[in-house]
Amino acid sequence: MTLNGVGMILTFFGVEAIIGTLVARSLTQVEGLAIYNASQLIEPLDMFVVQANINTILAQFVGIISSAWLISRISYHHH
Repeated sequence: MTLNGVGMILTFFGVEAIIGTLVARSLTQVEGLAIYNASQLIEPLDMFVVQANINTILAQFVGIISSAWLISRISYHHH
């Protein structure tokens, strides 16, 4: 459970960094003008990276919940 918790926290930090970068890119884009720096554009792949990180957080959460459930079942049957 501890490793899942640490993994979830680290993934949260990664997601916040990625989303912060995408928000900064979106705020610097000006509609209707020529794009001089193509690296500033938000690409569909960027959205897949965000989705993958959210899936990782969900997987960590499921791991924590299932571990807690298993521990409660073991404790219940042990007594």
